[in-house]
Amino acid sequence: MRNYTNSSRKAKFPAVWAGLSKEHKTEIRKRLVIEIGITDTTLYRWREGRTVPVLPYYRTSTARIVSEVTGRQLSAEDLFPLDK
Repeated sequence: MRNYTNSSRKAKFPAVWAGLSKEHKTEIRKRLVIEIGITDTTLYRWREGRTVPVLPYYRTSTARIVSEVTGRQLSAEDLFPLDK
């Protein structure tokens, strides 16, 4: 499995999630549930690429949390491009 923690900036959320350690996944999940109020089902859909958050609050908050936990500088557009 490729480790996306140190790779290029442009990586969608499912790819970033797949490259995270168990500890990072746990921390990100906990913060997303507590800080922005998403459910485990929503996180599952995001990480599987089934849906993406459309509201700017969820997009930017998720990018901020993932950036803080991983030490990467990721924007909402990096994680959740709306060009579908």
